[in-house]
Amino acid sequence: MRKPVIALALVVSLVLAGCGSKNASAPSTTTTSEPAPPASTTIGTPSTVPADIPNISVPAKKSGTAHLTDVRVAHQPAGDRITFEFAGDSPGYDIGYATMPPRESGSGKEVPVAGSAGIAVRFEGASAVNLTGGYKKTYKGPSRLTAPDTTAVTEVVSVSDSDGSLLWAVGVKEKRPFGVEVLTSPARVVIDLR
Repeated sequence: MRKPVIALALVVSLVLAGCGSKNASAPSTTTTSEPAPPASTTIGTPSTVPADIPNISVPAKKSGTAHLTDVRVAHQPAGDRITFEFAGDSPGYDIGYATMPPRESGSGKEVPVAGSAGIAVRFEGASAVNLTGGYKKTYKGPSRLTAPDTTAVTEVVSVSDSDGSLLWAVGVKEKRPFGVEVLTSPARVVIDLR
């Protein structure tokens, strides 16, 4: 019985010796702040999206259109908040830092956005117009929004609304981490810049 124990001790000591390094006494630490987001479609070119601030995406539902009814921007105790409110269910989205200025769908015309960086907010399965039984605007607010007390957001700008896809741009003073939350009653997609 003694030979297998000695053989096992020899194998363990060889493995441990092979794993050693000059700094064996220095502890190894790994910090994870958030789980990796699901794979997403990059809005900007890959070279313009910071590796440390990935896009946040949720696929669109297979049927129905979420109709935008309100957009708000305000400063909260924890940072700046942008809220997109919808009639019906919330749409799919892809939100992330992108090349600015953004371009309108179809025409390709550049849409200026104040700020040194920008977040593209693309909603899929969404529109600001309800075409059921005619043409009815569901979002009647401004195409450019600002708030005097925001610390990160410079402005929020409507870029395009076509083929079931809404694109807004959020101009920011500098790239900062952000989070996305979906709220209900009414459906809202909320972006918080910390």
